[in-house]
Amino acid sequence: LSGRNASEKMVINTYGTGPRPRILSGTSNGIDTNEHPYHVSHLAIVSLEFFADTYNGANGAPVGIYWGGSAVDCIFEDLFIHNYSNGLVIQGSPPSGNPDGTIRHTDITLRRSIVFDSWANVGNSQGMYVFAVDGLNIEENLFDNNGWITPGGYTQFRRNVYIQNGSTGVFFRRNILTNTCGVQLRCGGVMTGNVFSRLDAAITVGTGNHP
Repeated sequence: LSGRNASEKMVINTYGTGPRPRILSGTSNGIDTNEHPYHVSHLAIVSLEFFADTYNGANGAPVGIYWGGSAVDCIFEDLFIHNYSNGLVIQGSPPSGNPDGTIRHTDITLRRSIVFDSWANVGNSQGMYVFAVDGLNIEENLFDNNGWITPGGYTQFRRNVYIQNGSTGVFFRRNILTNTCGVQLRCGGVMTGNVFSRLDAAITVGTGNHP
């Protein structure tokens, strides 16, 4: 479901006092919008915790938030996401029968959230992976220890944040990235006011083919 418009979003939130509500997703995705033809717009998901409580690095590939299909004007704020193979995957998807015409997302924001301990013994792993987004704001988040948590787990594809080719209008502002590997910004964009510490490589920009 979607909100009415940009100023009247549908909000998934909590109320009252106390810790964030916990979504214990086992070895499954915490939230999954599936693929084409699903579409959502004007939505905010706020102040929730996502925990893959039975994931051990090899018994699946759960994602805290998997945002497929297409979306417009979606905000993820004050989230706590940990112990997944990938904390967030925000990516478009090819429409049925036309694999070259990727369905895209527009105006996606991740703000003031904590993403840590994304890891996998097999395959790639990131705190956040992005593809096919036009208008991406990643601001005031903490990404810690994403990609691998066991010795010998490093590859160049395992990072705190991996923003793939084919995204435009990327702003990466006032984030903190610590441990493992930093941000791969293959499509380019604006980076300002960030802190990087104890990383194999803090910032990698470019090495992509679009734009």
